[in-house]
Amino acid sequence: MTQKGRSEYLRTLTLFLAGVLLSCGGETGSQVGKPVHVAAASSLQFVLPEVGTHYQLATGNKVTFSFAASGSISRQISRGAPIDLFCSADSRFVRALEAEGHICPESAAAYAFGSLVLAVNPGAGPVNLEKLSRADYPDIGMANPELAPYGRAAKEALMATGIWESVAEKVVYGENVAQVLAHLSRGNITCAFLPHHLAKWEKLRFTEVDPSLYDPIEHLLVIPASAGNSSGGMSFAEFVLSLKGRGILQNHGLRLPDVGER
Repeated sequence: MTQKGRSEYLRTLTLFLAGVLLSCGGETGSQVGKPVHVAAASSLQFVLPEVGTHYQLATGNKVTFSFAASGSISRQISRGAPIDLFCSADSRFVRALEAEGHICPESAAAYAFGSLVLAVNPGAGPVNLEKLSRADYPDIGMANPELAPYGRAAKEALMATGIWESVAEKVVYGENVAQVLAHLSRGNITCAFLPHHLAKWEKLRFTEVDPSLYDPIEHLLVIPASAGNSSGGMSFAEFVLSLKGRGILQNHGLRLPDVGER
């Protein structure tokens, strides 16, 4: 990043955090002795702990994580769960929470974009969408499209290519991508739709799905109105959006938003 780009990025981050500070009641600093509770999409189970380790080293603040489908976490927040920061893999759930008044105003920010791949279990050869209707692919793993953005993207891609009807009965659903990955790794299913960064981490064989076949998978972070430690949530959000945090996300294979993109 050039010096001009770095300055623009830092200015954007400062304005974002100032807006969050005001919308969440003007707290300053993480509450002493109280860990920051971050709820995140299950696709981030190998990404955010690394960010958390660096965050704790840099700030001394403790952070705890819980992982689930974005839709499941969204439902928890709508019911008042004391989550300090929601790192969603699905902007639709965040926007719905925003419309219903369940998040601090102006606290939503894009931190990454995901991409979809079709992975195969260990020992199998590569596969593409056109082969899925064949008999040698009797089961296809996919996260629940109603709860998980990568599941929805997978269904969109299959519908766009016109093969959804021929493979729908072979789909094995998981509540989230972590469950789908577990089934694939154990050899319980032949292939599965997964996030690129998750398949890369697990060193799976995979074929990238044409991104024009599904809507963009925008990852947003947001501070819930019910947060018990909103200043702590803001502190961790700042680190995720920092140059260090962005570097970790990028190293894991996530695409970063352009500077200033919200």
